[in-house]
Amino acid sequence: MPTAERITQPFMLSTATFNKIAEIMRELVVSTRSDFAMFCDVNGNPITHYGKNVTMELSGLAALAAGDFAATREIARVIGE
Repeated sequence: MPTAERITQPFMLSTATFNKIAEIMRELVVSTRSDFAMFCDVNGNPITHYGKNVTMELSGLAALAAGDFAATREIARVIGE
């Protein structure tokens, strides 16, 4: 399936999968002594987050992270990685 098609399909998780992701994120924050972790899709839609109260707008942060991921992926493609 081409990348464009994968990116535009809806992102669906079962309750069990969502709960497992949330638990892994909690473990990640605790084990790394981080303040915050967020799980988002490649389109920049926040799925869930864990950590201290965040005063930032999560949709904007998720969109920036997705843009960074897309740019890095494209750089790797251009240089043959």
